Amino acid sequence: MKKIITIALFLVTIVSFSQNSIFNKFEDLDEVSTVVVTKQAFNLMAQFNNGSPEAEEYVKLVKNIDGLRLYTTEDLAVAKEMKNVVEKYLKASQLTELMRVKDKDVNIKFYIKAGKNENYVQELLMFVDGIGKYTSKTDSPVKPESVILSITGDINLNEISKLMNKMNIKGGEHLKKSDKH
Repeated sequence: MKKIITIALFLVTIVSFSQNSIFNKFEDLDEVSTVVVTKQAFNLMAQFNNGSPEAEEYVKLVKNIDGLRLYTTEDLAVAKEMKNVVEKYLKASQLTELMRVKDKDVNIKFYIKAGKNENYVQELLMFVDGIGKYTSKTDSPVKPESVILSITGDINLNEISKLMNKMNIKGGEHLKKSDKH
């Protein structure tokens, strides 16, 4: 019985590591802007609570987040690779689609991994394809942009859009629309 438990834990560790590191390949590419925030960084941020209501709200938002990974690119070849990697990740993970938004050529898809109840998830994955193809003022072509955002932890969906907006992460406003899912 111990062998079975040991093997199961080993496999879970390998699967978790490979899923978390599947996007790491984009970190070293010059064509990709990357933001990686670790649990330790969120814990450190939570310590800077000055007692204000806004600080209390922020601490509430970040205290259960294990990590945030954000990758953006304007390079078409890298954007295609990002899409392929996201599709591969979705096939290998236990994420389900939460919602999708299409506006002109921009596609935003949110995926979640179930958490302790219907308001919480273990992972939120957002993939945005085509941001920037058109500007709202002139409808003139500009460089397309693709975005991968992965947030892991014990995530309250009712609060995460606030964090995304505070960090100026594109797409967070659409997640807010799903608060009453």
